[in-house]
Amino acid sequence: MSEPSTFGRPIRRGVLFGAGALLGLLLGGGGVAVAWSAKATSDVPSGAEADAAAACLAIGKAETPTLKGLDLTVARRWDAAAELAEAAAAGDAGYRPLADSLAKVRQAMQLTNLGIEFTSSITRAKEFCANR
Repeated sequence: MSEPSTFGRPIRRGVLFGAGALLGLLLGGGGVAVAWSAKATSDVPSGAEADAAAACLAIGKAETPTLKGLDLTVARRWDAAAELAEAAAAGDAGYRPLADSLAKVRQAMQLTNLGIEFTSSITRAKEFCANR
């Protein structure tokens, strides 16, 4: 069953077949993984769109701040949303209204001036996210 090789040792056909099958599976699996990865990442927004989406996600998770309930976690979420919106606006001017609204929210929280402009800025930011 073994044939002599030019190197002096016999070659086993089963070993060659197994090695070829394994190599084929590895290459085929790698090709499928690369194609799947390319497809999966093409559906994920990038750049300004991703920053705006993350800002809107943070807004959706954040409670509306009040003077009674202005805790650090709530403030950090709104602050993070403002930073992400600013990054989005830097990449695409279409996100400027979101960034401006959240800048007003941030400023109002820093000054603890949670009046009408503060409330309307939150409403504008939420409406922007709902309509995108």
